Amino acid sequence: MGLERIVRTMTMIVDPVAKFFNRIATYALAAMMAVTGIDVALRYIFNRPITGSYEIIEFLMPIAVGCGLAYCALEEKHVRVELLTSALPLRAQAAANSFSHLVFFILFALITWQTFLRATGMIASGQSSEVLYLPIYPFVLVLTACCAILCLVTLSKFFYYLHEAIKG
Repeated sequence: MGLERIVRTMTMIVDPVAKFFNRIATYALAAMMAVTGIDVALRYIFNRPITGSYEIIEFLMPIAVGCGLAYCALEEKHVRVELLTSALPLRAQAAANSFSHLVFFILFALITWQTFLRATGMIASGQSSEVLYLPIYPFVLVLTACCAILCLVTLSKFFYYLHEAIKG
């Protein structure tokens, strides 16, 4: 079966990558908490906050959110409304899930492409942050990679549900 082989191959490739990106999201979230906690402590104890702490948090936030998206989709922990599809037979549910993952893939493929174009524009313009003068494009490129991994996870789920719908 060709479709089953595609599902297995994509799962073997996509699952570890999504889990790795989730680990990065965990570290980014921990770093955000540490920077915020240290900044508050330094501000109130020594009256010396961390310079650019707001920008650091601002740069870590898309990493924390973006890197966790693929794992959330992999584990199917996102919000779904199953009011209508839960009444359908299993095969029809799989077909509906397959279609929704295809639409989601197309949407995030467009988002990935536009995010990449935004990053290349930032590289060309040399855009940087106002306080720390950090270039912004590396963070946008990380977000682009996160969206690309989400696309792969969604495509993998599309093939999985398509296989389930065909198999019955």
